[in-house]
Amino acid sequence: LDLDDDPEQESIYEIMMPLFLSWLVYSFRPLVEQARSKRRRRRETAAALMLQQAGKRLDPLQARYAQVALASPLSFWIVEQVTPGKALELRSVFTGERARVIDILLSQGVRRGEVVFSRVVALDGFAVVDGCAGIRITPDYLQWILDLKDEIQTREGSVTLAIADRYLQRSLRLYFEICADLITPRMPIMQNT
Repeated sequence: LDLDDDPEQESIYEIMMPLFLSWLVYSFRPLVEQARSKRRRRRETAAALMLQQAGKRLDPLQARYAQVALASPLSFWIVEQVTPGKALELRSVFTGERARVIDILLSQGVRRGEVVFSRVVALDGFAVVDGCAGIRITPDYLQWILDLKDEIQTREGSVTLAIADRYLQRSLRLYFEICADLITPRMPIMQNT
């Protein structure tokens, strides 16, 4: 794919890059074949491997951040309050968990009631977003997300962030469905009255 030929495609890649990088480092577990048994198994994530191999050489804050980020899944968060240029209050759509997030850029670009798809990492009394997707979800799509929450709750009995993490692929698929609906204009329905 030659992005130089399609500026619109390039901007979509730029918008999605933070989400992709967070997923790649903290969530992606590649399948590898074991030579002798010809069986496939999931490897650790890049962040987990880094902690195993270089954990003692990392700054303690970096190591703790990676550990907390590994345990913090990508998820849907409702923006409850915004202090532009400083912070925002988020609430997990799946669990109701709340977080006050320090983020200068994100707090300038979202409005109360919108939904963001992100990893919220809380450490030492502060929370930050890691890998916030660039397309904000308007409130009229909230029901789509609540339907997924109901589906998870029916299967699992309850929804915690750890349980929601097991449904990451389904959450990503839903996020991309919503994005496609948001960025693809709908044709108006014409009717004779």
